[in-house]
This record gives sequence, structure tokens and C-alpha cells, in this order.
Amino acid sequence: MQKMTIYLEEDEMEALFRISREDMRSRSDQARFILRQELSRRGLLPLAGPGKIESNMTTLEETRL
Repeated sequence: MQKMTIYLEEDEMEALFRISREDMRSRSDQARFILRQELSRRGLLPLAGPGKIESNMTTLEETRL
């Protein structure tokens, strides 16, 4: 697995903290989940599969309903 650093504005970081608490994920797992979800939405990655972070989790849209 590769590592990268992402710089966020304070309001973006606060929003990430808030949603990670709501979804009961670590901040880094939440950021990865959001990134994978957007890449999947754009057709760049499959939505789910073995070993993928979202394979055993509901999507953000489902948790918001």
C-alpha cells in the first residue's frame, strides 16, 4: 500500500473528523473510503471487491437515509 499526504483546510478537516465519528471509522479510513467512493463513481475503480475498504461497509448515501 502506498502513502500520501493531503493538506486540508481547517473546515475540511473538521468535516472529515465529524463524518469519521458518525461512520465509526478512523480519519484515515474515512478519507480513503471517500476517495475510493468518488473514484468508483467516476468509473475508475470497481465499486466493491475482495479486500476493498467498502466491501463490508454501507455507502455514505445508505448511512444518510
